[in-house]
Amino acid sequence: MKYPCILRTLLIIFLIAAPLAGQAQSKAKSITPGYIINGQYYARELSLNMLMESVKSISRISDKDGNSILWITLKADAQLPEAAKEFLIPRDQVKGLESLESEIHTFSQMQKATHGDGQTVPALKIGEKLPGDFCLKDIDGHTWSKDSLAGKAVVVNVWYSGCGPCRKEMPALSLWKDRYPDVIFLSADFEDAEKIRKITTGRFSWTHLAEDNYFTKWVGNEGYPLTLVIDKEGFMRHISHGANEAAHQEILTLLDSMNGK
Repeated sequence: MKYPCILRTLLIIFLIAAPLAGQAQSKAKSITPGYIINGQYYARELSLNMLMESVKSISRISDKDGNSILWITLKADAQLPEAAKEFLIPRDQVKGLESLESEIHTFSQMQKATHGDGQTVPALKIGEKLPGDFCLKDIDGHTWSKDSLAGKAVVVNVWYSGCGPCRKEMPALSLWKDRYPDVIFLSADFEDAEKIRKITTGRFSWTHLAEDNYFTKWVGNEGYPLTLVIDKEGFMRHISHGANEAAHQEILTLLDSMNGK
């Protein structure tokens, strides 16, 4: 006769404990990493000294909440030191893992697009023409090559979705297109047309080249955005990395002179 009472008591305990367990599990899954190693290990805190002999490169990325995270790439033959493993966060406890891994994928694509197979790309130089040729499609399916630019002044802005300064300057750059209707304004991104369209619609009015494997390779170690100005004869007149007002003013002054203003 006591069994129903005991069962009711156990049921009440379970109903009380279940939400608490869920809350504890939720809290366990809310650790924001400070480090990502080789795109597969996550750590909240880490002593970089224990990795220095194994490190190939260190970069910085941001998650969707704007948290700054160090991206560490180890040398090809290097293994994660045992001492570092105690700092790792289990994957099921990494905050926003799915979103973060999407950022990691994009970052890896960016590294490959800007550095290729590791071979050094000859630098672009003022007064010289763009080397080689290219065949790229914009997000509306139109094909562009060097022949498409012949006889026109051209401005190229090279960016990608993970570059905050690139996205911030887009509205300002859009005004240039209205100011210089005879100039061809191209934006170039290694990402696909769908992703580019989502970011640029209503924000960036230039012609957007998707899956770019030509202009992006000159970003190299100098960083995004890369902006180029090419005159009507095809010669390079301006090359700059980074988004800043001084570079903008230099480009606008150059465009005025090239357009007889």
